[in-house]
Amino acid sequence: MSVLREEFYYPNHRLFRMIESQNSFQSPLLEPIRVVIIDDHRNIRELVGLYLARYYEGVTKVVGQADRVKSAIELLQTTETDIIFLDIDLNDGTGFEALDTLSPEQRERLVVIIISMERERKFMKQALQYGALDYLDKPLVANEFKIAVDKAIDEIMKIRQISEQLHQQPAPQSASSSTSQKRPLPQKQDSIIEVRILRQNQVKTHRIPVRDIVYAQAARNYCLIVTADGTNLMPSLPLKHFQDALLGDGCVRIARGTIVNPVHIQFQFRSNRESIVALLPNGEEIVAEEPFRDVLHEYV
Repeated sequence: MSVLREEFYYPNHRLFRMIESQNSFQSPLLEPIRVVIIDDHRNIRELVGLYLARYYEGVTKVVGQADRVKSAIELLQTTETDIIFLDIDLNDGTGFEALDTLSPEQRERLVVIIISMERERKFMKQALQYGALDYLDKPLVANEFKIAVDKAIDEIMKIRQISEQLHQQPAPQSASSSTSQKRPLPQKQDSIIEVRILRQNQVKTHRIPVRDIVYAQAARNYCLIVTADGTNLMPSLPLKHFQDALLGDGCVRIARGTIVNPVHIQFQFRSNRESIVALLPNGEEIVAEEPFRDVLHEYV
């Protein structure tokens, strides 16, 4: 069995040591990070590919390219990707139109890096609303490119770690053989998340304790955060921007696009214990997706 060299596989040594310590070389964590390049200038597409080959050989893999909105939509609907390099001003529309065709679940699993001309900075606000991780000006500068890609890889690795952990969770014991009690609800929940809301060209920041959050849900290019007092906030960032703080402070994921706070939620079995639903304070129900049900058994 070959061992990947630390400096070759990934620039973040901490992540590499974590992966190496698992001694699992079939793990999705070790699969190349898939990249799509959408730009109407062939020289830019070629330069992105050149930089990826030069600085991230064996780490990334270009799985598709497109030069128009139409071809970009077709590509994104048929190709699994992790990172999208996206030009805003394409010949037949904007790159945002291609992103609009993706579901919230698809958006949660990928990272967008905008590449565009200085004169197109007018789209910066819209790019942030679409959850873009970084913005690169043309012509591309190698050092800026590497900084952006390092951040993007770090985000993708976090997403893959969560998915890996979910698949490694042991199956729950049956009611007849288990003597364990329900998992205790989180008590303190001291973390604070900052939610920035863009209104009338002004950004207002809300500092919300995790203990006050009922649930957070992916909503296309945004996410919806609902608090115990009934306030609905829709920051111009995807759910994955807040997931580390929420999951690290006692919240649980019940669907790929939904994280709930068990302090405010009741869980019940449905259909002869084959499914679990989360009962919200307002009476609404959210059905837990199959990969996330095991951990919820401890709350029922």
